[in-house]
Amino acid sequence: METKREMPIGKQTVLVTDTELKQSELLFYAENPRVFSALHTLDDDAPSQETIEKEMCKLDHVKTLRTSIEANGGLLEPVIVRGNVVLEGNCRLAAYRMLAKKDLSKWAYIRCTVLPEDITEEQILSLLGTIHIIGRMDWNAFEKAGYLYRTQKKSRRPITAIADDLGMKVNDAKLAIKVYDRMHKEDDMQPRKWSHYFELLKNPTIVNADEENPDMDIVTRVIEKIKNDDFDDAKDIRKIGNVIKSQREDALEVLDEYLDGGIDLDDAVDLTNDLNKAQTIKKGFSNFQKLLVNNWDRVVKLTESDSDLNLTITQVEDSLKSLVKKINNG
Repeated sequence: METKREMPIGKQTVLVTDTELKQSELLFYAENPRVFSALHTLDDDAPSQETIEKEMCKLDHVKTLRTSIEANGGLLEPVIVRGNVVLEGNCRLAAYRMLAKKDLSKWAYIRCTVLPEDITEEQILSLLGTIHIIGRMDWNAFEKAGYLYRTQKKSRRPITAIADDLGMKVNDAKLAIKVYDRMHKEDDMQPRKWSHYFELLKNPTIVNADEENPDMDIVTRVIEKIKNDDFDDAKDIRKIGNVIKSQREDALEVLDEYLDGGIDLDDAVDLTNDLNKAQTIKKGFSNFQKLLVNNWDRVVKLTESDSDLNLTITQVEDSLKSLVKKINNG
């Protein structure tokens, strides 16, 4: 049974058809972010339908869907189709294919919402973005970034307009695209590495140091460590920023030694932290001296009536005497 209805897409509406189609005649959408994530590819040549199905069926998410669909006797939410291509619902199609191998007669047809053939590419991108970035949020960060990356490549609209449609901050969208683009250029399209590249490229201290010291190739060398799985946790990359912004004069030399493999990251952090503590102590003594010099008369006057201040000064005197004695005795 077919029914017609209007579906809002962005600021427009399109006439769609709710129906059932043979799942065996439908095709996976090769540019779907979940498909890209499963195949780890940005090659110009689209993977074959057989390859897509094989890889999609390996996903834990698809296996979970298969169990849920079987328990419910079908889809709770239809897939979205243009022509015979499943634009939205590729995981559900893969789950159906798995069920059909057990019982083709029961799982031959799948619920579909069929879009009009004249729907534009921009409308499709808007629809997918609304569902997954504003709506269910079932794409992970890597997949969302891939969607934004390809949307910008395909659409003539500026990223500011795309971000506005999706309810995203422009800077967040730009950063996501920047990170995804760098992963592409590095030929390191592994979703598990997303957080590592993200921690690196969102860190202004590291990025600025890289730009100010081009001969060091800081970002490139950190990426090599990411590729080599040198970081137990993506958050460890923040430690590199802490080394750079430390008060230590030779912080970049310490960083260079770490990037060359001469010391590990925690040692680099400890080196800069130790000096930071020393400089904090020196600064404290210096500030104390300035306080006395600049407020000598006021301090003297306060001691005439403030017993607590007198006690504090006596305690400071005792501590300084002990310190001087320790220094003199070596």
